[in-house]
Amino acid sequence: IYNIGYSGSNGQGGHGIYVSSNHLNAVVTLKNNLIYNVYGDGWNHTDASYFLDNPAGIMLYSSTPQSGIEIFNNSVNLYGNTLNRNSSISSGIFLTSGTTADIRNNSIVNNLGVISDSAYGSCAVFAQTGAAQFMNIDYNNYYVAPSGNGVKAIGKISGAASLTLQQWAAATGKDRSSLNYSPGYLSNVNLMPDINNSDCWSLNGRGTQISSVTNDYLGNARSITPAGGAPDIGAFEITPVSEPPSLNQT
Repeated sequence: IYNIGYSGSNGQGGHGIYVSSNHLNAVVTLKNNLIYNVYGDGWNHTDASYFLDNPAGIMLYSSTPQSGIEIFNNSVNLYGNTLNRNSSISSGIFLTSGTTADIRNNSIVNNLGVISDSAYGSCAVFAQTGAAQFMNIDYNNYYVAPSGNGVKAIGKISGAASLTLQQWAAATGKDRSSLNYSPGYLSNVNLMPDINNSDCWSLNGRGTQISSVTNDYLGNARSITPAGGAPDIGAFEITPVSEPPSLNQT
């Protein structure tokens, strides 16, 4: 899912996947998707009429409460500096009010930043109301490092941004096994992790077993039991050939 965006100046933004079930226990699962180059200039994310005009890899919106949304093993890559409107925001995953979701084993890169200092900035995950919107959230890898000014947050809950993984875990009460590291994608448009890049170790064996995710994007088997080992984060199962990053003793 790629190249979805708006290049004008009237405050719009693309959405890679948009879920609006209007149901509790909707039984909607998004898994093994590749989402990249979703963009736009955005609009004020605090405005009740226009917050949906901001770019997001995955947008969860419903006019009535929705639940039963599962987001598993997706790879997201947003990039470029296109945010230009007052308080506009880019998000890897955006949960609007009334939505609860289970978010695990996702690789979320959001380097979609600002070109105007009036814009707000970027985050991996945005929950519009509160931490209770996360039925579960863990074993994800977040990387938010756009160039230029603007907020660069792991996550945002209502008006409070968490700039570090530690702050985010405290804010959600979850995400204890998640990481904040570059996933080492082959390129902006090829989200296969580069097995020759030590960064890919941030995904390898870092996920948790999920019974409904039995294979990856290419059809390779994934472990669904502890005895089978830990699956990888993101849409691909990989075997690194590079040395892992060095550990600095403290």
